Amino acid sequence: MGEMAGNKERLEREEHERLRLARRVARLWSWDYLVDTDTVLWTIPEAESDRTVQITFEQVLSAIPSEDRERIRNAIQQTLRTGVEYAIEHRAFGRSGKIHWLAARGALVSREPLRMIGVTVDICPLKQLQELQQIQRDATMAAEIAHSINNPLQVVVSALHLAKADIAGVALERVKTAIDATRNVAYAVRELTRRLDKLSK
Repeated sequence: MGEMAGNKERLEREEHERLRLARRVARLWSWDYLVDTDTVLWTIPEAESDRTVQITFEQVLSAIPSEDRERIRNAIQQTLRTGVEYAIEHRAFGRSGKIHWLAARGALVSREPLRMIGVTVDICPLKQLQELQQIQRDATMAAEIAHSINNPLQVVVSALHLAKADIAGVALERVKTAIDATRNVAYAVRELTRRLDKLSK
């Protein structure tokens, strides 16, 4: 009997350690917000063991850019008032001052005392991937625009060359000058679109 209990405890410890390691690798922090005392208990998985920090809700908000604070307050108030799941993405300052993107999920677990629990995860890699995908979409769009502009410009430049060749005599010098100016503008626009096309590749 004692051996079975010992095995059970060992398995539980191993399971706890696996979960803690997974949370540390995923940069997943858990929190417990006690509204009546305005305290937030953060549990942060670290290399050797979990670290728990107790701070006030206002201290939590101080680590968040001012533009995101109102959204967080409103989302928490909605959860406290209606019991709907707390789900939000927001920015926060890291220890170095660098901005991180975080996703938080939470739930109301008690009304007396008023209490929420939840988790927060660093989603910077996901945001970076989304930014890269947006850059790729923008580059593809730029290439399509450049292509659609470049083809008609090629026709214009060719037509101007032919028009200039057909003009003879000194009396038409001003017409030739205007054609030259138009052709130069067309060349400049064509070169810009070629550069735009190259940047997208």
